[in-house]
Amino acid sequence: MQVSDPLFLTVNADYGQESLNGGGLAVWKGVALTGKYSLSDKTTLAARGEYYNDQDGFTSGTAQVLKEITLTYEYKFTSSLLTRIEYRGDFSSQNTFEDSNGVFSNNNQNTILFGAIYSS
Repeated sequence: MQVSDPLFLTVNADYGQESLNGGGLAVWKGVALTGKYSLSDKTTLAARGEYYNDQDGFTSGTAQVLKEITLTYEYKFTSSLLTRIEYRGDFSSQNTFEDSNGVFSNNNQNTILFGAIYSS
């Protein structure tokens, strides 16, 4: 939804369910909110937050609540070249993220992305 000339917001909600072979029902649900604000023709800031409840572990393999936050800075050098710096934090109610030894012992992970997109 275009709230104002520089501000764009989206909301997304998901709900899913599946019958289990042994009876019962697996349920999962989530919601996401995204905002994008244009500071100028060349510069944009964006933020996204997500909440996902896979209470039965049907879609992720583990019964857990997942949360995510992403912050992005975009700069357009030209109409063909877009660059991004992005931070993302993922958080779980369970230890589902790998540590440096390949063991799933962390309940969070942080990543930083430096990217460039070229289109002709």
